Amino acid sequence: MLARALLVMMMAVLMAVSPLGCPEGRRLFVLVDQSGSMIRDFDREGLRWTFVKALLAELREAPGRVSIFAFGDRLEPLVEDVPLSVAQAPKEASYLGGTDLVGALQAAAARPDAACSVWVLATDGVPQTDSKPDPRDHQVPLQKAVREIRTRGIPVAVALIAPPGIEDWKHFQQMRELWEMLADEDPGLRLFEIQNAEDAAAAARSVAGELAKWIAPPPVPSPTPSPTPTATPRPPEPMVGELRPAPPPTPQRRSGWDPRTAAPIVVGIVAGVALALHLRSRLRPRLIGELVWRTREGLERRRDLSRYRGAVDLGKAIGERSLEGVARLEARTDPKAARGRTVYLIPLRDGRVRCGGVPVREPMRLHDRDEIDLGDFRVRFENLFERMGRSAWPM
Repeated sequence: MLARALLVMMMAVLMAVSPLGCPEGRRLFVLVDQSGSMIRDFDREGLRWTFVKALLAELREAPGRVSIFAFGDRLEPLVEDVPLSVAQAPKEASYLGGTDLVGALQAAAARPDAACSVWVLATDGVPQTDSKPDPRDHQVPLQKAVREIRTRGIPVAVALIAPPGIEDWKHFQQMRELWEMLADEDPGLRLFEIQNAEDAAAAARSVAGELAKWIAPPPVPSPTPSPTPTATPRPPEPMVGELRPAPPPTPQRRSGWDPRTAAPIVVGIVAGVALALHLRSRLRPRLIGELVWRTREGLERRRDLSRYRGAVDLGKAIGERSLEGVARLEARTDPKAARGRTVYLIPLRDGRVRCGGVPVREPMRLHDRDEIDLGDFRVRFENLFERMGRSAWPM
């Protein structure tokens, strides 16, 4: 745990320092997934291009240049080295076969202009090729490729496009956990999930804020004029019998706490406490599963719980203000459960929470397809890990 915390602190310092070998700033590389899984199944609405257009709009006033690539079974440039002030997403991009994500990352890293670049990757995150159709066969090569890119000091932001249907979630959840693991161990890799147009706009704003400090050229320090050396005048020699001037009194060193030296110490302590709290929040386990419910208008809604860490208010998770403070969901560690995690239902008000028709007065572990009643409101908990079995999800 201590080694991981030191690694995160070291990477945070490296990310805060402007690259010495990039005097003109970093070029933006945007890699967009144009594979068959994106066009046919995962992103028929084109959310990845909605995200790219919003990102270019957010960076319109920023200095720097951008190159846009499409990838599938190969990497294909669409826009080459264009100023961000005039850059636009292409109106159309061709279908590029399977999802050779590892090959696309390696091809982009081999470009001569990749040394001073920052990457944005828009994809479902699920590699799949004709020779290796199972995404699990790509996990180790993908980890190696991403870590090699990060070792070169290239920041990477990944926008994961979530699938619209439950039947496509198996591979997506499996690979999303891999991306989350890589992002947790490296602050230079940022992860965003996009399920609708609002998520795409929010992710574009967040990514643009992260990129602004990298694509702009670092400030050139102004030269400081060197002081002109002057000869130190010698005091006149006293005449015979003349008294020498008394030396100035030596200032007495004050004992006690000096505010001038205390300020850096206090700042260091506050920064250390803030970093410890941040690491603690990042290391809390994520919730697993989904919530399924019907709104008061009769529309079915779903909420992926993996976006929350530690615990979440059930009313806030489903967006019902009247149910806030009634119950919460909490992630707990269980070695016997799939992924070593379980979700518990914690009642906060007696008599208002029921599960399977039975009142809940103590913390209760939730299982797949458990139905939770909050007054006249019913929510169903679904856990794909439990439904498909632990052996179906090796990592």
